[in-house]
Amino acid sequence: MTLEERFAQIDFSQFSKVKDSLLLRLKLRRRAINEEMSLDELDQVAAAGNPNIKKYPPRE
Repeated sequence: MTLEERFAQIDFSQFSKVKDSLLLRLKLRRRAINEEMSLDELDQVAAAGNPNIKKYPPRE
């Protein structure tokens, strides 16, 4: 077994000092995404629109 093969089998994430903080940040972000928005917030999102949407000229 070569040195590269041995390194490929090791899970280095267990040695990471930032793993737990990153996991916590991901969990908090997921929770924030899954929360329901109020009607006022939905109105604001709808009023803001999406600048990436291509606007077509009105039909006649």
